[in-house]
Amino acid sequence: MNVSDLARQLKTEPNILLEKLPLMGFAVGEHAIQIDGSQVDAIVSAWNQYQKRERLKQKIASMQAQSETATEQENAENQPIQIPPTITVADFAKRIKIDVSKVIIKLMQEGVMAAFNQRIDYATAHIVAEDFGVKTAPGAPEAATISKETDIKDILKKEETLSLRPPVVVVMGHVDHGKTTLLDTIRKTHVADTESGAITQHMSAYQARVKDPDTGDMRPITFIDTPGHEAFREMRGRGGRVADIAILVVSADDKIQPQTLESINVIQTEKLALIVAINKIDKPEADIERIKKQLSEINLTPEDWGGETICVPISAKHGKNIDELLETVLLLATVSELKANPDGTLYGTVIEAHIDKGLGPVATAIIQNGTVYVGDAILCGETGGKIKGLLDYQARPIPSADPATPVTLLGLKTVARVGDILKRVQNVRDIKKIKKQHSIKVAMQKTQTKSEGEKREFTIPIILKTDVFGTLEALLGEIDKIKHPRGAIEVVKQGLGNFTENDVLEGDAIGARLVGFKVKPTSGAEQLLRNRKLVLVTYTVIYELLDYLRDELKKIIPVEIVEEPQGEADVLAVFDKSGKYLIIGGRVKDGMITPSSLWRVFREGEVLGEGSIAELQSNKQAVNIVRAPHEFGLKVRGDLVIKEGDILKFHIMKELE
Repeated sequence: MNVSDLARQLKTEPNILLEKLPLMGFAVGEHAIQIDGSQVDAIVSAWNQYQKRERLKQKIASMQAQSETATEQENAENQPIQIPPTITVADFAKRIKIDVSKVIIKLMQEGVMAAFNQRIDYATAHIVAEDFGVKTAPGAPEAATISKETDIKDILKKEETLSLRPPVVVVMGHVDHGKTTLLDTIRKTHVADTESGAITQHMSAYQARVKDPDTGDMRPITFIDTPGHEAFREMRGRGGRVADIAILVVSADDKIQPQTLESINVIQTEKLALIVAINKIDKPEADIERIKKQLSEINLTPEDWGGETICVPISAKHGKNIDELLETVLLLATVSELKANPDGTLYGTVIEAHIDKGLGPVATAIIQNGTVYVGDAILCGETGGKIKGLLDYQARPIPSADPATPVTLLGLKTVARVGDILKRVQNVRDIKKIKKQHSIKVAMQKTQTKSEGEKREFTIPIILKTDVFGTLEALLGEIDKIKHPRGAIEVVKQGLGNFTENDVLEGDAIGARLVGFKVKPTSGAEQLLRNRKLVLVTYTVIYELLDYLRDELKKIIPVEIVEEPQGEADVLAVFDKSGKYLIIGGRVKDGMITPSSLWRVFREGEVLGEGSIAELQSNKQAVNIVRAPHEFGLKVRGDLVIKEGDILKFHIMKELE
């Protein structure tokens, strides 16, 4: 085939085609005129892949540029300056970048006489900073401050040598749209069958090896599965913060759901590369074009519709197009050039934590830079310890874990918090110093929360226990939303693991219910429960537990009946009075009237009587509603003192939700 003809078919110039072909693995000279016909199909396929890669490179570069600009603006404009409870005037001036003499003058204007080496409290510093247009926030005491928290971007900027690492992919989407089934197909395991209510209840990370179609090499991809139920909003956000690429699973037989939109918000906030997996295309009611239309309506226009959103139709259940989806992930990873330094500063993020009966406190983390080894002394948020063991995603012991690897850490002193940052320290003694700072911060937060708490008339105290920390955190967030103007659920104690004898005794003493998620009472606790009228309930599905608490709160709050105004009318005529009834005619001047409306009669601003409606008519026909400005006929009962010219005000009695 002629080179010019092939170039025209591929919409490029002949010289550019000849320049790129050797790079794509085709032995074609730079001055060739003809191309072997047997190679044409392979060249067309390779060229399309090359073009796709170039488009992705441009897209990633654009996203990175926007991300850097937004980060710089955010750091410059939105980040408040941390100020400790007390601070010297000189240090305060240095932190807010204002000349110390100007700060002293401003303090004098506020009635505070302080030299540059004297201390002022946070409240005073905050007022002065505001006058200079500087945002501040309460920080830890100076004595406890060790170093400013850095993120992974800061760490990577300081690394001299960076090498390519596997991609970390977060899988998101609405409940039951097929996220776990997709991962099950990729990993060739059966996690989906063991999940309660067919919903993934907490986050898990796994690694799969996928064949690169370009090189033929097997490349690892780390997958994070996040729950789809709305109670786990924070956990999905966390998955976004450690990932590079997001696969958004949308069911072709359903529609874009609230959790789908919330996942999209996380993806856009964290500026992740996005692939939309349109799942369940094997179902008869599947409609791929409808999903693409809904995506375009929220500014995620698919590529084949002229946009930039990559969409891959799949059937996770039958394994259809899964290879294409994984190849797209590898392609995005290649053009993104994801890098870290396995020999550099250790940095990782905890994505799950719980107490194991045999292993004690356990945390699952994604390593983002450096390498963690058995025997390392590590700090993990408010806890830490010497690593006694590391397990891979299949629970096999491993000596170390490098960047983009999901790993389970054994040896922590207490349970880590999901989202905690993993760092290496010189020795275990350093951990005690750092934990002291965190204790002060926690004490300050607890004091503030206690002072801000609201007292309600009706409360249900509960002791809440769950199997893993991520679920506990998600539940606490959702329980806090179960509120009523007169009542709330009060979590008096929370923790991980089964209910103990202590829990039963505490619950009995304060009248609290024991509410558990995927936990049960110990044998000792069961013995104590037999002799006490204490409520213990456990659930394995998140929304069933939340529904139970909502229903129980409704039961203890007495029904409150309120009056709701409906409308107002002028009395135009008074007709027959027969026994207990009076027939009148009038016109609605505001709102409406219904047969269930109650009325009050007003004359010259004074209320004279009240009653109910026996029959409502309009145009001599019985009706269910008459709105302003229409006329009506009424058969009323009650205080029959109504006269022509009076005003009737209508209302209904309603139960307050």
